[in-house]
Amino acid sequence: MGERSRFRASLIRVGLGVTLLSAGYASAESLEHQILTPVGQPAAVLQLKTPSNHVVTPEIREEHLDIVNQLPGLRINRRLSFDEFMRDVEQANLLLAAQRFNGTIARARLVAAGVYPDPTFQGGYSADVSGEDQGDTYSFQLSQEVVVPGKIGNRVAAAQAGVTSSDAGLADYWRNLRATAANSFIDGIAQILIIQRKIEALQRAAQLVDLNTKTLKAKHSSEDNLLRAKVGELEARSDLLTSELTLRQTLAGLNLLMGQRESEGLVLPQGNLDEPERKFVLDDLVNHAVTSRSDVLAARAGVEAAKAQYRLARANLVTDPTVSGMFTHNSEITNRIDPAPRWNSLGIQVSLPIPLSDLNSGAREAAYYAELQ
Repeated sequence: MGERSRFRASLIRVGLGVTLLSAGYASAESLEHQILTPVGQPAAVLQLKTPSNHVVTPEIREEHLDIVNQLPGLRINRRLSFDEFMRDVEQANLLLAAQRFNGTIARARLVAAGVYPDPTFQGGYSADVSGEDQGDTYSFQLSQEVVVPGKIGNRVAAAQAGVTSSDAGLADYWRNLRATAANSFIDGIAQILIIQRKIEALQRAAQLVDLNTKTLKAKHSSEDNLLRAKVGELEARSDLLTSELTLRQTLAGLNLLMGQRESEGLVLPQGNLDEPERKFVLDDLVNHAVTSRSDVLAARAGVEAAKAQYRLARANLVTDPTVSGMFTHNSEITNRIDPAPRWNSLGIQVSLPIPLSDLNSGAREAAYYAELQ
């Protein structure tokens, strides 16, 4: 009972350590600052504090490490602290790298939003092919679509809101990824500690088998006691193998988070789960979450982006006219019945599309309900 109590107490300490370590990283630097930082430089703002002032490395015995390393391609070739692991996740996680491109795309769209429509140049030539001595005609036309005031501004505002929303989404994605990575790292340390206890339990079970074997030979014990001890040893060995399998799966997950192949070898987490006790005030936690959590900021940025898209959809109701300037040169007409000298003409033309497509309000309704959503 004493050994079981100590094992239960060690598991409780592991659970408390996981909770306290996760809470310690919840008070990281303001996520508002993270969102306002240019995409592609998260290392400048997403710094994590050192888990503790000292590092206690949960050790696996060499014989047990050999068991873990039995499977091909799953050998443990290095050890990582929490800071080193999180740095590798930030720098090499493939999904995070792909997420960063959303910000780059949004910024490219912001640049494109301010582009004014290109002018259109048209030229033409006509000649007399009937043999009636009519003149030739040269015509040139330059057209420019005139964007109604406010459209470009709304377009830029919508693109800027998209940049803010993308940055907020990246910060929230990194928060979730950091939480997942931290939990996986802590799970690895906890499983190492559990394996240590499982090894000790297996050793105690083997000692109990030896003790019952000796007492049976001295006829101080029954064969039933020896059989029960052997069954207990087999159960302890089975528990140890299950824990080893769980640890291998966790270590493979750490490789995935770091963007590494299993063939590159597994890493063994090392760290300390004994964090000092921290106290929290409920109202302060709620206020901090509402004002600073990245998912809340991402949701607010999404609302602003939806509002900007709706304003742009309404601005697009006004059609843009097209203004054209024309120049025509007519050569001399040598027809004897109706001769005419060469002459030039200038003209201006304004065309305005008839917005029959606005009768379809689907785009505006989609933008409106997206804002409500």
